[in-house]
Amino acid sequence: RNVPEKEDALCEIHRVMKKENERKGISSKLCILEFSEPEGDTIMGYGAKMFIRHVVPLWGAFLSGAPKEYMHLQNSIKHFPKPNDFVSMMESLKCGKKGRGSFRVEEVKQLNFGSV
Repeated sequence: RNVPEKEDALCEIHRVMKKENERKGISSKLCILEFSEPEGDTIMGYGAKMFIRHVVPLWGAFLSGAPKEYMHLQNSIKHFPKPNDFVSMMESLKCGKKGRGSFRVEEVKQLNFGSV
């Protein structure tokens, strides 16, 4: 979430995973666990969104004594691509010297009412 050049970072991950795969003759899986703003108009989704936007920054600031960091957390979550947009980014990458590398996303599993 805090990497400005997400495509470059993903291509580097792809390069390292591919190199390991070729050496061992196996396939690897990449799991990304990331906070996101819940979508939809359900009561639980709305509650999770309010929790991410208000409770996490307040409690984090209170418990850590570092309010700026927890406002940054909330803002970075808000501006991170939505899960489906992030999947599209991963699958449309053109990594490597010949621009052939990309990810194949098999599953997106949202947790905690869409906040993770």
